[in-house]
Amino acid sequence: MPYVIRNRVDSTPFSSDTEELVYSAPLTSKVFKVDLAKAYQIHKGLIQGTPAWAWIKELHRAACARKSMTPLRTNYDGPGMTRCRLESAKTIISGTKYLAEHTFSFEKYVTLFKAAFETLTECEEGMTANAQVYTLLKNIECTNSQVMAAVAAVRVSQTLQLSFTNSANAISETVLLVFPDTQGKFKKRHVASVEKDGKGQGGQTVVEAAREVVAPMVVLTFPTCIRVQTT
Repeated sequence: MPYVIRNRVDSTPFSSDTEELVYSAPLTSKVFKVDLAKAYQIHKGLIQGTPAWAWIKELHRAACARKSMTPLRTNYDGPGMTRCRLESAKTIISGTKYLAEHTFSFEKYVTLFKAAFETLTECEEGMTANAQVYTLLKNIECTNSQVMAAVAAVRVSQTLQLSFTNSANAISETVLLVFPDTQGKFKKRHVASVEKDGKGQGGQTVVEAAREVVAPMVVLTFPTCIRVQTT
């Protein structure tokens, strides 16, 4: 029920028919009122018991998802929190290295970078595809000659330089071949599996990505900042 809490503020063209439907659905019908209550219950279930609950607790009796989203957006999308997310993303980009599969998998490495790059875009400090690929390659410090040969091949490919996803997938193919034992217990997945749908603030955040793939390495105080331990 994303249409219930929609908050589209830009005038860019819709990215899909589904998105257009979300932002065109009326907010006055009987169906909307039913969905509004359902959305609030989902909303409440997700944040009750977390620090975010303090921001909407006083609105509980209204049971209105749109009303409860207002203080949350004001706080967590405000300038201070935006800076926090931005700094967290920059810390991940500058401090995350890929050395070998047995210490930190390439899939986890790419997933963190993908989420961090999207956070930069949301904070209006997005990097070009070329810059993303350059950063991805620069932080690969693997001693395996085959992996580094794949990195070198991406560096000289004008086509791959235009796509973070394609570049990461090209290297991933080599990683899977070089480290078959490490990868054996996992399903083969490409970077496309971490691509996000939606627009603006939709999809997985850098905090969520970090929680999934590097819980032992990252201290999480959701929904505030994350800091990468460098021990």
